[in-house]
Amino acid sequence: MIIGVDFDNTIAGYDDLMIGYAVKAGVASPGEDLTKREIRDRIRATENGETAWRRLQATVYGDRMGEAVLMAGVTDFFRAMSARSIPLYIISHKTERAAEGASGVNLREVALSWMKTKGFFSDESLGLSLSSIYFEATREEKIARIRSLGCTHFIDDLVETFVDPSFPEGVIKILFARSAPDPLPVGIRHRSNWREIKDVIENEGLAKTIDNLTGAAPSDIELVAGGRNSRVYKVYASDGRLYAAKWYHGKTMEGRDRLSVETKSVRFLRRHGETSVPELFAVNSENSVALFDFIDGEPVSALSAADIDQLTDFLLRLERLARLPESESLPTASAACLRLADINDQIRARLDRFSLTAPDSPEFTALDDFLTNRFKPTLARFSTQVDGIDYKKRLERKEMTLSPSDTGFHNAMRRPDGGLVFFDFEYFGWDDPAKMILDVLLHPGMDLTLANKKRFIDRMVPAFSESLKYRLSILYPLVGLKWITILLNEFVAADRKRREFASDESWENESRILRRQLEKAERALEKLYDNNNETAGLLRI
Repeated sequence: MIIGVDFDNTIAGYDDLMIGYAVKAGVASPGEDLTKREIRDRIRATENGETAWRRLQATVYGDRMGEAVLMAGVTDFFRAMSARSIPLYIISHKTERAAEGASGVNLREVALSWMKTKGFFSDESLGLSLSSIYFEATREEKIARIRSLGCTHFIDDLVETFVDPSFPEGVIKILFARSAPDPLPVGIRHRSNWREIKDVIENEGLAKTIDNLTGAAPSDIELVAGGRNSRVYKVYASDGRLYAAKWYHGKTMEGRDRLSVETKSVRFLRRHGETSVPELFAVNSENSVALFDFIDGEPVSALSAADIDQLTDFLLRLERLARLPESESLPTASAACLRLADINDQIRARLDRFSLTAPDSPEFTALDDFLTNRFKPTLARFSTQVDGIDYKKRLERKEMTLSPSDTGFHNAMRRPDGGLVFFDFEYFGWDDPAKMILDVLLHPGMDLTLANKKRFIDRMVPAFSESLKYRLSILYPLVGLKWITILLNEFVAADRKRREFASDESWENESRILRRQLEKAERALEKLYDNNNETAGLLRI
Protein backbone atom coordinates (compact mmCIF):
# COMPACT_ATOMS: atom_id res chain seq x y z
CA MET A 1 0.00 0.00 0.00
CA ILE A 2 0.95 3.63 -0.53
CA ILE A 3 -1.32 6.14 1.20
CA GLY A 4 -1.85 9.72 0.06
CA VAL A 5 -3.57 12.28 2.29
CA ASP A 6 -4.86 15.77 1.59
CA PHE A 7 -3.98 18.51 4.09
CA ASP A 8 -6.53 21.31 4.53
CA ASN A 9 -9.75 20.18 6.24
CA THR A 10 -8.44 16.62 6.22
CA ILE A 11 -5.46 16.86 8.55
CA ALA A 12 -5.78 20.50 9.66
CA GLY A 13 -9.26 21.58 10.81
CA TYR A 14 -10.60 25.10 10.45
CA ASP A 15 -14.28 24.66 11.35
CA ASP A 16 -14.30 27.02 14.35
CA LEU A 17 -12.45 29.71 12.41
CA MET A 18 -14.79 29.44 9.44
CA ILE A 19 -17.97 29.36 11.52
CA GLY A 20 -16.80 32.47 13.38
CA TYR A 21 -16.30 34.24 10.06
CA ALA A 22 -19.70 33.06 8.78
CA VAL A 23 -21.43 34.42 11.88
CA LYS A 24 -19.60 37.74 11.49
CA ALA A 25 -20.59 37.88 7.81
CA GLY A 26 -24.23 37.29 8.75
CA VAL A 27 -24.63 34.01 6.89
CA ALA A 28 -24.77 31.81 10.01
CA SER A 29 -26.26 32.03 13.49
CA PRO A 30 -24.18 31.69 16.69
CA GLY A 31 -24.00 28.02 17.69
CA GLU A 32 -25.11 26.77 14.31
CA ASP A 33 -23.28 23.57 13.34
CA LEU A 34 -22.21 23.87 9.71
CA THR A 35 -19.83 21.91 7.52
CA LYS A 36 -17.13 23.62 5.48
CA ARG A 37 -19.14 22.95 2.33
CA GLU A 38 -22.25 24.59 3.80
CA ILE A 39 -20.27 27.66 4.90
CA ARG A 40 -18.68 27.91 1.47
CA ASP A 41 -22.01 27.68 -0.32
CA ARG A 42 -23.60 30.33 1.90
CA ILE A 43 -20.72 32.77 1.44
CA ARG A 44 -20.62 32.21 -2.30
CA ALA A 45 -24.33 33.00 -2.48
CA THR A 46 -23.70 36.54 -1.20
CA GLU A 47 -22.68 39.53 -3.33
CA ASN A 48 -19.04 39.11 -4.40
CA GLY A 49 -19.26 35.78 -2.62
CA GLU A 50 -16.49 34.03 -4.54
CA THR A 51 -14.03 36.78 -3.63
CA ALA A 52 -15.19 36.70 0.00
CA TRP A 53 -14.70 32.92 0.12
CA ARG A 54 -11.18 33.16 -1.26
CA ARG A 55 -10.30 35.86 1.27
CA LEU A 56 -11.60 33.65 4.07
CA GLN A 57 -9.41 30.78 2.87
CA ALA A 58 -6.41 33.10 2.65
CA THR A 59 -7.01 34.16 6.25
CA VAL A 60 -7.48 30.75 7.84
CA TYR A 61 -4.74 29.08 5.75
CA GLY A 62 -2.36 31.99 6.29
CA ASP A 63 -2.42 34.59 9.10
CA ARG A 64 -4.57 32.43 11.41
CA MET A 65 -3.10 29.02 10.54
CA GLY A 66 -1.79 28.73 14.08
CA GLU A 67 -5.37 28.47 15.34
CA ALA A 68 -6.10 25.41 13.19
CA VAL A 69 -6.65 22.15 15.08
CA LEU A 70 -5.31 18.70 14.33
CA MET A 71 -8.23 16.53 13.26
CA ALA A 72 -9.18 13.94 15.89
CA GLY A 73 -7.66 10.56 15.10
CA VAL A 74 -4.98 11.80 12.70
CA THR A 75 -2.16 11.06 15.15
CA ASP A 76 -3.37 7.48 15.71
CA PHE A 77 -3.71 6.96 11.95
CA PHE A 78 -0.22 8.22 11.08
CA ARG A 79 1.35 6.19 13.87
CA ALA A 80 -0.52 3.06 12.80
CA MET A 81 0.71 3.41 9.22
CA SER A 82 4.27 3.94 10.49
CA ALA A 83 4.02 0.86 12.72
CA ARG A 84 2.99 -1.19 9.68
CA SER A 85 5.73 0.35 7.48
CA ILE A 86 3.09 1.63 5.04
CA PRO A 87 4.42 4.61 3.02
CA LEU A 88 2.37 7.76 3.58
CA TYR A 89 2.46 11.07 1.71
CA ILE A 90 0.73 14.40 2.27
CA ILE A 91 -0.30 15.77 -1.14
CA SER A 92 -2.14 19.08 -1.11
CA HIS A 93 -3.33 21.71 -3.58
CA LYS A 94 -1.69 24.69 -1.87
CA THR A 95 -0.20 27.68 -3.66
CA GLU A 96 2.65 29.66 -2.11
CA ARG A 97 0.57 32.85 -1.96
CA ALA A 98 -3.17 33.36 -1.67
CA ALA A 99 -5.00 34.63 -4.74
CA GLU A 100 -6.93 37.03 -2.50
CA GLY A 101 -5.78 38.87 0.61
CA ALA A 102 -2.91 41.26 1.07
CA SER A 103 -0.94 39.74 3.93
CA GLY A 104 1.69 38.21 1.66
CA VAL A 105 1.99 35.15 3.93
CA ASN A 106 3.65 32.09 2.37
CA LEU A 107 0.91 29.49 2.84
CA ARG A 108 3.27 26.55 2.46
CA GLU A 109 5.70 27.84 5.06
CA VAL A 110 3.01 28.48 7.67
CA ALA A 111 1.55 25.01 7.03
CA LEU A 112 4.95 23.38 7.59
CA SER A 113 5.48 25.48 10.71
CA TRP A 114 2.09 24.36 12.05
CA MET A 115 2.96 20.73 11.32
CA LYS A 116 6.22 21.10 13.21
CA THR A 117 4.39 22.38 16.31
CA LYS A 118 2.06 19.36 16.10
CA GLY A 119 4.95 16.88 16.14
CA PHE A 120 4.80 15.72 12.51
CA PHE A 121 8.59 15.73 12.17
CA SER A 122 9.49 14.42 15.63
CA ASP A 123 10.76 10.85 15.93
CA GLU A 124 9.03 10.67 19.31
CA SER A 125 5.71 11.57 17.70
CA LEU A 126 4.80 11.02 14.03
CA GLY A 127 8.32 10.95 12.55
CA LEU A 128 7.24 12.18 9.10
CA SER A 129 9.91 13.33 6.63
CA LEU A 130 9.76 16.63 4.74
CA SER A 131 10.34 14.59 1.59
CA SER A 132 6.92 13.00 2.14
CA ILE A 133 5.09 16.32 1.78
CA TYR A 134 4.03 17.77 -1.55
CA PHE A 135 2.30 21.14 -1.95
CA GLU A 136 1.15 21.59 -5.53
CA ALA A 137 0.09 24.79 -7.32
CA THR A 138 -2.99 23.30 -9.03
CA ARG A 139 -5.42 20.44 -8.63
CA GLU A 140 -4.07 18.95 -11.84
CA GLU A 141 -0.54 18.92 -10.41
CA LYS A 142 -1.85 17.40 -7.18
CA ILE A 143 -3.50 14.56 -9.10
CA ALA A 144 -0.37 14.08 -11.21
CA ARG A 145 1.63 13.70 -7.97
CA ILE A 146 -0.82 11.10 -6.68
CA ARG A 147 -0.23 9.16 -9.89
CA SER A 148 3.58 9.53 -9.93
CA LEU A 149 3.93 8.34 -6.32
CA GLY A 150 1.85 5.26 -7.08
CA CYS A 151 -0.71 5.88 -4.35
CA THR A 152 -3.03 2.94 -3.81
CA HIS A 153 -5.36 4.98 -1.56
CA PHE A 154 -6.10 8.69 -1.35
CA ILE A 155 -7.98 10.52 1.41
CA ASP A 156 -9.54 13.91 0.69
CA ASP A 157 -12.39 16.08 1.93
CA LEU A 158 -13.38 17.21 -1.58
CA VAL A 159 -15.40 15.09 -3.99
CA GLU A 160 -14.04 17.30 -6.78
CA THR A 161 -10.62 15.67 -6.44
CA PHE A 162 -12.02 12.20 -7.04
CA VAL A 163 -14.38 13.01 -9.91
CA ASP A 164 -11.72 14.87 -11.88
CA PRO A 165 -11.29 12.98 -15.19
CA SER A 166 -7.53 12.84 -14.69
CA PHE A 167 -7.72 11.08 -11.29
CA PRO A 168 -5.87 7.76 -11.74
CA GLU A 169 -7.89 4.59 -12.07
CA GLY A 170 -7.45 1.88 -9.45
CA VAL A 171 -6.74 4.27 -6.57
CA ILE A 172 -9.14 3.68 -3.67
CA LYS A 173 -10.98 6.96 -3.05
CA ILE A 174 -11.82 7.77 0.58
CA LEU A 175 -13.92 10.86 1.20
CA PHE A 176 -13.34 12.29 4.68
CA ALA A 177 -16.42 14.32 5.58
CA ARG A 178 -19.05 14.49 8.30
CA SER A 179 -21.70 13.75 5.68
CA ALA A 180 -21.59 12.50 2.12
CA PRO A 181 -23.18 14.19 -0.87
CA ASP A 182 -26.36 12.56 -2.12
CA PRO A 183 -25.89 10.78 -4.39
CA LEU A 184 -22.33 9.76 -3.61
CA PRO A 185 -20.45 9.24 -6.89
CA VAL A 186 -19.73 5.62 -7.72
CA GLY A 187 -16.36 4.34 -6.50
CA ILE A 188 -15.97 6.74 -3.57
CA ARG A 189 -15.99 5.42 -0.01
CA HIS A 190 -17.29 7.87 2.57
CA ARG A 191 -15.91 7.85 6.13
CA SER A 192 -16.73 10.42 8.78
CA ASN A 193 -13.75 9.98 11.10
CA TRP A 194 -10.15 8.80 11.09
CA ARG A 195 -10.89 5.70 13.15
CA GLU A 196 -13.10 4.44 10.31
CA ILE A 197 -10.44 5.32 7.74
CA LYS A 198 -7.84 3.42 9.74
CA ASP A 199 -10.12 0.36 9.70
CA VAL A 200 -10.52 0.62 5.92
CA ILE A 201 -6.75 0.61 5.35
CA GLU A 202 -6.00 -2.18 7.81
CA ASN A 203 -8.79 -4.46 6.67
CA GLU A 204 -7.96 -3.85 3.01
CA GLY A 205 -4.43 -5.21 3.36
CA LEU A 206 -5.45 -8.02 5.67
CA ALA A 207 -8.24 -9.11 3.31
CA LYS A 208 -5.76 -9.44 0.44
CA THR A 209 -3.42 -11.50 2.59
CA ILE A 210 -6.25 -13.80 3.69
CA ASP A 211 -7.38 -14.14 0.08
CA ASN A 212 -3.87 -15.35 -0.80
CA LEU A 213 -3.87 -17.80 2.11
CA THR A 214 -7.32 -19.32 1.61
CA GLY A 215 -7.94 -18.78 -2.09
CA ALA A 216 -11.04 -16.68 -1.45
CA ALA A 217 -11.64 -13.14 -0.22
CA PRO A 218 -13.24 -13.06 3.25
CA SER A 219 -16.83 -11.84 3.51
CA ASP A 220 -16.00 -9.78 6.60
CA ILE A 221 -13.16 -9.01 9.01
CA GLU A 222 -13.69 -7.82 12.58
CA LEU A 223 -11.06 -6.71 15.08
CA VAL A 224 -11.70 -8.74 18.22
CA ALA A 225 -8.59 -8.15 20.29
CA GLY A 226 -5.80 -5.67 20.52
CA GLY A 227 -3.15 -7.21 22.73
CA ARG A 228 0.25 -5.92 23.75
CA ASN A 229 2.19 -7.08 20.72
CA SER A 230 -0.17 -8.24 17.98
CA ARG A 231 -3.68 -7.72 16.61
CA VAL A 232 -6.28 -10.48 16.31
CA TYR A 233 -9.22 -10.43 13.89
CA LYS A 234 -12.29 -12.59 13.49
CA VAL A 235 -12.41 -13.62 9.82
CA TYR A 236 -15.66 -14.66 8.19
CA ALA A 237 -14.63 -16.83 5.25
CA SER A 238 -16.78 -16.88 2.13
CA ASP A 239 -17.61 -20.55 2.80
CA GLY A 240 -18.97 -19.71 6.27
CA ARG A 241 -15.92 -20.88 8.21
CA LEU A 242 -14.47 -18.73 11.00
CA TYR A 243 -10.75 -18.04 11.43
CA ALA A 244 -8.67 -16.00 13.82
CA ALA A 245 -6.13 -13.94 11.87
CA LYS A 246 -3.18 -12.80 13.93
CA TRP A 247 -1.14 -9.86 12.64
CA TYR A 248 2.28 -9.77 14.29
CA HIS A 249 4.48 -6.79 15.06
CA GLY A 250 8.01 -7.62 13.97
CA LYS A 251 10.52 -9.01 16.41
CA THR A 252 10.93 -9.17 20.17
CA MET A 253 13.47 -7.22 22.20
CA GLU A 254 15.95 -10.09 21.68
CA GLY A 255 15.36 -10.15 17.91
CA ARG A 256 13.06 -13.20 17.84
CA ASP A 257 10.57 -13.32 14.99
CA ARG A 258 7.20 -13.55 16.75
CA LEU A 259 5.35 -15.26 13.89
CA SER A 260 8.08 -17.85 13.31
CA VAL A 261 8.37 -18.78 16.99
CA GLU A 262 4.64 -19.04 17.57
CA THR A 263 3.77 -20.99 14.43
CA LYS A 264 6.63 -23.46 14.93
CA SER A 265 5.64 -23.96 18.58
CA VAL A 266 1.95 -24.44 17.88
CA ARG A 267 2.70 -26.94 15.10
CA PHE A 268 4.91 -28.90 17.51
CA LEU A 269 2.22 -28.94 20.19
CA ARG A 270 -0.61 -29.93 17.84
CA ARG A 271 1.54 -32.61 16.22
CA HIS A 272 1.94 -34.22 19.63
CA GLY A 273 -1.75 -34.23 20.48
CA GLU A 274 -2.06 -30.96 22.41
CA THR A 275 -5.64 -29.84 21.70
CA SER A 276 -5.76 -27.03 24.27
CA VAL A 277 -4.01 -24.73 21.78
CA PRO A 278 -5.61 -23.38 18.56
CA GLU A 279 -5.10 -25.20 15.29
CA LEU A 280 -2.87 -23.38 12.80
CA PHE A 281 -4.13 -23.34 9.19
CA ALA A 282 -1.89 -21.05 7.14
CA VAL A 283 0.99 -18.59 7.40
CA ASN A 284 2.05 -15.57 5.35
CA SER A 285 5.52 -14.70 6.63
CA GLU A 286 5.98 -11.77 4.25
CA ASN A 287 3.00 -9.88 5.73
CA SER A 288 3.40 -11.33 9.26
CA VAL A 289 -0.06 -12.93 9.33
CA ALA A 290 -1.11 -16.38 10.55
CA LEU A 291 -4.56 -18.00 10.38
CA PHE A 292 -5.74 -20.03 13.37
CA ASP A 293 -8.93 -21.78 14.35
CA PHE A 294 -11.33 -19.22 15.84
CA ILE A 295 -12.08 -20.12 19.45
CA ASP A 296 -15.73 -19.56 20.29
CA GLY A 297 -15.42 -18.76 23.96
CA GLU A 298 -15.18 -16.17 26.72
CA PRO A 299 -12.28 -14.62 28.63
CA VAL A 300 -11.34 -16.54 31.75
CA SER A 301 -12.59 -14.87 34.93
CA ALA A 302 -13.84 -15.91 38.37
CA LEU A 303 -11.15 -18.57 38.65
CA SER A 304 -12.05 -21.91 40.15
CA ALA A 305 -9.89 -24.75 41.42
CA ALA A 306 -10.71 -26.58 38.17
CA ASP A 307 -9.23 -23.68 36.18
CA ILE A 308 -6.01 -23.86 38.21
CA ASP A 309 -5.88 -27.59 37.52
CA GLN A 310 -6.34 -27.07 33.77
CA LEU A 311 -3.46 -24.60 33.66
CA THR A 312 -1.30 -26.89 35.79
CA ASP A 313 -2.10 -29.93 33.65
CA PHE A 314 -1.18 -28.00 30.51
CA LEU A 315 2.21 -26.91 31.91
CA LEU A 316 2.96 -30.43 33.13
CA ARG A 317 2.14 -31.80 29.67
CA LEU A 318 4.69 -29.33 28.28
CA GLU A 319 7.25 -30.79 30.69
CA ARG A 320 6.57 -34.27 29.32
CA LEU A 321 6.87 -33.01 25.73
CA ALA A 322 10.22 -31.46 26.66
CA ARG A 323 11.61 -34.98 27.04
CA LEU A 324 10.90 -35.85 23.38
CA PRO A 325 13.93 -35.79 21.02
CA GLU A 326 12.04 -33.47 18.63
CA SER A 327 11.81 -30.77 21.31
CA GLU A 328 15.57 -30.19 21.02
CA SER A 329 14.98 -28.11 17.89
CA LEU A 330 12.74 -25.63 19.74
CA PRO A 331 14.23 -22.25 20.69
CA THR A 332 15.09 -20.85 24.08
CA ALA A 333 12.14 -18.97 25.57
CA SER A 334 12.12 -15.21 25.38
CA ALA A 335 13.81 -13.66 28.43
CA ALA A 336 14.71 -17.13 29.68
CA CYS A 337 16.59 -17.49 32.96
CA LEU A 338 18.96 -20.37 32.31
CA ARG A 339 21.45 -18.86 34.76
CA LEU A 340 20.53 -17.06 37.97
CA ALA A 341 22.49 -14.09 36.64
CA ASP A 342 20.16 -13.75 33.65
CA ILE A 343 17.35 -12.07 35.56
CA ASN A 344 19.60 -9.31 36.90
CA ASP A 345 21.06 -8.76 33.44
CA GLN A 346 17.58 -8.47 31.93
CA ILE A 347 16.38 -5.95 34.52
CA ARG A 348 19.45 -3.76 34.09
CA ALA A 349 19.15 -3.89 30.30
CA ARG A 350 15.57 -2.67 30.59
CA LEU A 351 16.61 0.13 32.93
CA ASP A 352 19.25 1.21 30.42
CA ARG A 353 16.57 1.54 27.74
CA PHE A 354 14.65 4.02 29.92
CA SER A 355 17.74 6.20 30.34
CA LEU A 356 18.27 6.35 26.56
CA THR A 357 14.80 7.73 25.81
CA ALA A 358 13.90 10.29 28.46
CA PRO A 359 12.12 13.39 27.08
CA ASP A 360 11.61 16.38 29.33
CA SER A 361 8.03 15.95 30.51
CA PRO A 362 6.19 15.51 33.84
CA GLU A 363 5.57 11.84 33.07
CA PHE A 364 9.25 11.06 32.48
CA THR A 365 10.24 13.11 35.53
CA ALA A 366 7.85 10.98 37.60
CA LEU A 367 9.31 7.83 36.04
CA ASP A 368 12.84 8.90 36.96
CA ASP A 369 11.74 9.60 40.53
CA PHE A 370 10.08 6.18 40.81
CA LEU A 371 13.10 4.33 39.41
CA THR A 372 15.67 6.27 41.42
CA ASN A 373 13.99 6.39 44.81
CA ARG A 374 11.90 3.24 44.91
CA PHE A 375 12.70 0.68 42.22
CA LYS A 376 16.51 0.71 42.20
CA PRO A 377 16.88 0.51 46.01
CA THR A 378 14.54 -2.49 45.97
CA LEU A 379 16.55 -4.09 43.17
CA ALA A 380 19.79 -3.55 45.11
CA ARG A 381 18.27 -5.14 48.19
CA PHE A 382 17.13 -8.32 46.44
CA SER A 383 20.15 -8.60 44.16
CA THR A 384 22.40 -9.15 47.16
CA GLN A 385 20.86 -12.62 47.47
CA VAL A 386 22.74 -13.58 44.32
CA ASP A 387 26.13 -12.40 45.56
CA GLY A 388 28.59 -15.10 46.56
CA ILE A 389 26.84 -17.99 44.79
CA ASP A 390 27.56 -19.64 41.46
CA TYR A 391 24.98 -17.48 39.73
CA LYS A 392 26.57 -17.84 36.27
CA LYS A 393 26.20 -21.62 36.15
CA ARG A 394 23.86 -22.64 33.31
CA LEU A 395 21.11 -25.19 33.89
CA GLU A 396 21.53 -28.57 32.27
CA ARG A 397 18.92 -29.47 29.66
CA LYS A 398 17.32 -32.04 31.95
CA GLU A 399 16.62 -29.26 34.49
CA MET A 400 14.86 -27.06 31.88
CA THR A 401 11.29 -27.29 30.63
CA LEU A 402 9.19 -25.92 27.77
CA SER A 403 7.42 -22.73 28.75
CA PRO A 404 4.98 -20.32 27.06
CA SER A 405 6.94 -17.63 28.97
CA ASP A 406 3.91 -15.30 28.99
CA THR A 407 1.87 -17.83 30.93
CA GLY A 408 -1.53 -17.35 32.49
CA PHE A 409 -5.26 -16.98 32.21
CA HIS A 410 -4.89 -13.63 30.41
CA ASN A 411 -3.80 -15.77 27.43
CA ALA A 412 -6.66 -18.26 27.61
CA MET A 413 -10.30 -18.61 26.53
CA ARG A 414 -13.06 -20.68 28.07
CA ARG A 415 -15.04 -22.85 25.66
CA PRO A 416 -18.78 -23.36 26.26
CA ASP A 417 -18.01 -26.77 27.80
CA GLY A 418 -15.68 -25.14 30.36
CA GLY A 419 -12.46 -26.34 28.76
CA LEU A 420 -9.63 -23.80 28.47
CA VAL A 421 -7.73 -23.01 25.30
CA PHE A 422 -4.30 -21.42 25.70
CA PHE A 423 -2.79 -19.10 23.10
CA ASP A 424 0.00 -16.57 22.51
CA PHE A 425 3.21 -18.57 22.08
CA GLU A 426 5.36 -15.76 20.64
CA TYR A 427 7.81 -16.22 23.54
CA PHE A 428 7.64 -20.04 23.76
CA GLY A 429 10.73 -22.16 24.36
CA TRP A 430 13.17 -23.65 26.84
CA ASP A 431 13.34 -22.07 30.29
CA ASP A 432 13.89 -22.67 33.98
CA PRO A 433 10.70 -24.20 35.45
CA ALA A 434 11.22 -21.87 38.42
CA LYS A 435 10.86 -18.89 36.09
CA MET A 436 7.75 -20.44 34.48
CA ILE A 437 6.10 -20.96 37.87
CA LEU A 438 6.93 -17.43 39.00
CA ASP A 439 5.60 -15.94 35.75
CA VAL A 440 2.20 -17.37 36.68
CA LEU A 441 2.39 -16.11 40.26
CA LEU A 442 3.71 -12.63 39.46
CA HIS A 443 2.35 -11.68 36.03
CA PRO A 444 0.49 -8.32 36.30
CA GLY A 445 -2.45 -9.83 34.43
CA MET A 446 -2.91 -12.53 37.07
CA ASP A 447 -4.69 -11.94 40.36
CA LEU A 448 -4.62 -15.29 42.14
CA THR A 449 -6.05 -15.79 45.60
CA LEU A 450 -3.83 -17.33 48.25
CA ALA A 451 -5.77 -20.60 47.91
CA ASN A 452 -5.28 -20.68 44.14
CA LYS A 453 -1.56 -19.93 44.52
CA LYS A 454 -1.23 -22.77 47.00
CA ARG A 455 -3.06 -25.22 44.72
CA PHE A 456 -0.85 -24.26 41.78
CA ILE A 457 2.40 -24.47 43.76
CA ASP A 458 1.51 -27.77 45.45
CA ARG A 459 0.99 -29.41 42.06
CA MET A 460 3.84 -27.80 40.15
CA VAL A 461 6.84 -27.87 42.48
CA PRO A 462 6.96 -31.67 43.13
CA ALA A 463 7.10 -32.33 39.36
CA PHE A 464 10.66 -30.96 39.13
CA SER A 465 14.02 -31.55 40.78
CA GLU A 466 14.73 -30.62 44.38
CA SER A 467 16.99 -27.73 43.29
CA LEU A 468 13.90 -25.95 41.94
CA LYS A 469 13.03 -24.61 45.41
CA TYR A 470 16.42 -22.95 45.79
CA ARG A 471 16.06 -21.15 42.44
CA LEU A 472 12.54 -20.08 43.35
CA SER A 473 13.88 -18.37 46.48
CA ILE A 474 16.46 -16.40 44.47
CA LEU A 475 14.27 -15.55 41.50
CA TYR A 476 10.97 -14.72 43.22
CA PRO A 477 11.46 -10.98 43.96
CA LEU A 478 13.59 -10.40 40.88
CA VAL A 479 11.00 -11.85 38.47
CA GLY A 480 8.47 -9.54 40.13
CA LEU A 481 10.75 -6.55 39.51
CA LYS A 482 11.22 -7.53 35.89
CA TRP A 483 7.47 -7.58 35.32
CA ILE A 484 7.36 -4.05 36.74
CA THR A 485 9.84 -2.87 34.10
CA ILE A 486 7.65 -4.52 31.44
CA LEU A 487 4.68 -2.48 32.69
CA LEU A 488 6.75 0.59 31.85
CA ASN A 489 7.44 -0.40 28.22
CA GLU A 490 5.30 2.50 27.01
CA PHE A 491 8.07 4.87 28.11
CA VAL A 492 10.40 3.36 25.45
CA ALA A 493 9.78 4.67 21.93
CA ALA A 494 10.21 1.31 20.14
CA ASP A 495 7.90 -0.47 22.57
CA ARG A 496 5.39 2.36 22.37
CA LYS A 497 5.11 1.83 18.60
CA ARG A 498 4.45 -1.87 19.18
CA ARG A 499 1.73 -1.08 21.72
CA GLU A 500 0.14 1.35 19.26
CA PHE A 501 0.16 -1.33 16.58
CA ALA A 502 -1.43 -3.95 18.79
CA SER A 503 -3.96 -1.92 20.76
CA ASP A 504 -7.17 -0.34 19.55
CA GLU A 505 -6.74 2.31 22.24
CA SER A 506 -6.24 5.91 21.13
CA TRP A 507 -2.74 7.22 21.75
CA GLU A 508 -3.55 10.87 21.15
CA ASN A 509 -3.55 11.42 24.93
CA GLU A 510 -0.16 9.80 25.40
CA SER A 511 0.51 11.45 28.76
CA ARG A 512 -2.59 9.79 30.23
CA ILE A 513 -1.40 6.36 29.11
CA LEU A 514 2.08 6.93 30.54
CA ARG A 515 0.64 8.04 33.90
CA ARG A 516 -1.60 4.97 33.97
CA GLN A 517 1.31 2.59 33.36
CA LEU A 518 3.43 4.27 36.03
CA GLU A 519 0.57 3.93 38.51
CA LYS A 520 0.35 0.22 37.67
CA ALA A 521 4.09 -0.15 38.28
CA GLU A 522 3.82 1.63 41.63
CA ARG A 523 0.99 -0.66 42.74
CA ALA A 524 2.89 -3.74 41.55
CA LEU A 525 5.94 -2.75 43.62
CA GLU A 526 3.78 -2.28 46.71
CA LYS A 527 2.11 -5.63 46.07
CA LEU A 528 5.47 -7.34 45.68
CA TYR A 529 6.46 -6.11 49.13
CA ASP A 530 3.11 -7.13 50.62
CA ASN A 531 3.10 -10.61 49.10
CA ASN A 532 6.79 -11.45 49.42
CA ASN A 533 6.52 -13.25 52.76
CA GLU A 534 3.09 -14.67 51.98
CA THR A 535 4.04 -16.32 48.70
CA ALA A 536 7.49 -17.23 49.98
CA GLY A 537 5.76 -19.17 52.73
CA LEU A 538 3.72 -21.10 50.18
CA LEU A 539 6.91 -21.92 48.31
CA ARG A 540 8.43 -23.12 51.62
CA ILE A 541 11.50 -20.92 51.16
